[in-house]
Amino acid sequence: MRKRRIRVDGLELTVKGIVLDKDGVLVDQMALATALHQARRSVIATALGTPAASRYDRLMGAEPFLDPHGPSILASLAQADVLLAGLWYQCRRDPWPECLRQAAWLMAEADRLVDGASVKALPGAQAFVARVRAAGLFLGLVTGDHRARTMAHLRALQLETSFDAVVTADDSVLQKPDSAPLRLVLHGQSWDPGDCVMVGDSCNDWTMAQTLAIPVIAIGSEVIHHPAVIRTVPDLRSICVTGAIEEDQIVTHTRDASTTL
Repeated sequence: MRKRRIRVDGLELTVKGIVLDKDGVLVDQMALATALHQARRSVIATALGTPAASRYDRLMGAEPFLDPHGPSILASLAQADVLLAGLWYQCRRDPWPECLRQAAWLMAEADRLVDGASVKALPGAQAFVARVRAAGLFLGLVTGDHRARTMAHLRALQLETSFDAVVTADDSVLQKPDSAPLRLVLHGQSWDPGDCVMVGDSCNDWTMAQTLAIPVIAIGSEVIHHPAVIRTVPDLRSICVTGAIEEDQIVTHTRDASTTL
C-alpha cells in the first residue's frame, strides 16, 4: 500500500492509515453524552427516586453541566455500570450481583430513550472521511460505545460502509485507554507505528495510542500537552490529505518505532 501525505497545522506526515474515535471526532460528544445522562437520570428517578437521581448527577460529574474530564465523558460503559450499581447498593442495599443486574437493566432502558439517528455530525466529519476513502488509505474506527449505537450513528451520517474496520465496546474485553481496541482495529496490518495516525479527543485516545507509539492528532479547543500528541486542531477540517508517494520517496515523521502492532 502506498503512503499518502497528510498535512496538519504546518506538519507533514506520510501514512498508510488513519484511525478515528467516534464521539468528539465524528459526532458531537457533549450533545450525545448529555442526552444519555438525562435519559439515565430519568430512569433512575423512576426506579430509585429523585434524591437518587440528584446523587447520580454528583457521581457522574454533571452538576450543573457535564464535566469533560468526569466519568460521564471518560468512563467506559463497564465502568459506568459499576458506578450505577454502587448507587443502587447505596439506595437499596441489595446483594451486589443484584445491584449489577439492576444497573445493566437501567442502562439498557435509558439507551432505548435516546434516538441514535438524531446524532449531530461535527464540522467536516463526512467530507474528511470521503477524502480519506478517495485517497485509498486504510480507515479504522475505535469507540467505547456499543456496536448497535455506533452503527446507528454511522448510518445517520451515511458513513456505515466507509470504514475498513470498526471496533466497539462489544468487540474487546479491555477498553480504552488499554491498547487492545487499537490493536484489534489494526489487526492484519503489517505496519510500523509511524505508518498510522490516531485522531481522538480524549486522554483515553492518546494514552491508548502512546502504548503502540502511534502519533496522535488531538481534537480540541486548547493545545493538548501529551507525549503522543503531535498537533491539536479544532476539527477534521484542519487535516489535509494529499497525493500518493512512492515508498523510496518517503520521509517519515521521526518517532520511536520499536513497538510493533
